Amino acid sequence: MGLTEDMQKIFDCNLKHGICPTMLKGDMIEAIKNIKSLSEKYDRKSSSIKYVVGNLFDELPIFTTKKAIIIPHIVNTLGLWGSGFVVPLGKIWPITKREYQKWYKQNFDYERNTEFILGEIQIVQVEDFDKNRGPVFVANMLAQDGIISSQNPHPIEYQSLNNCLLDMNTLALDLNGNGYDVEIHAPAFGSCRSGGHWPTIAKMIDDILAAYPIFIYTLTQEEQDNLFQ
Repeated sequence: MGLTEDMQKIFDCNLKHGICPTMLKGDMIEAIKNIKSLSEKYDRKSSSIKYVVGNLFDELPIFTTKKAIIIPHIVNTLGLWGSGFVVPLGKIWPITKREYQKWYKQNFDYERNTEFILGEIQIVQVEDFDKNRGPVFVANMLAQDGIISSQNPHPIEYQSLNNCLLDMNTLALDLNGNGYDVEIHAPAFGSCRSGGHWPTIAKMIDDILAAYPIFIYTLTQEEQDNLFQ
């Protein structure tokens, strides 16, 4: 039995999602079917995710809410911070880039006691709280092995992303325990420069973070629609 074009697409996007490269081809096909079934369970209409067309940094309600805001995104294992969402992120909050690259160079974040390995998350507080607003955190999620290329078309690591989302849920629970309501605002992380399959990622977000309002931003409606192609 060979791979259909649709199954090949799912395979390409999800090879690292718990599928052993040494599997026999028949076993691989069965695993692919299981992953496809998982991602097809994602229902955009019933999802906890609200999709927003616009610039996250323009829409972010930093100065109009007392809620704690978490901004997650994916970083790579090479210490590179050069394109996409991270460009404006690093300009608005330079500490996010500085802390990530220090984490990479030292192979350890001594302030946060976090090793630089896939599946770890680096929480960087970028805005303090006061009587008028809550704190803002950026979550550097180490869930991409290298960068996207013809030799590495899908550098996303799904199990690592899952671990990062679980750690982010722990942060949200801690913030709740300190009296803050939490909102999550993010780009469609993992879907473009990480080569990931968005319905699979969105299902993971729903499974782990559904207790919180989640806003996913794309710059255009076309970009948003392409997430589900």
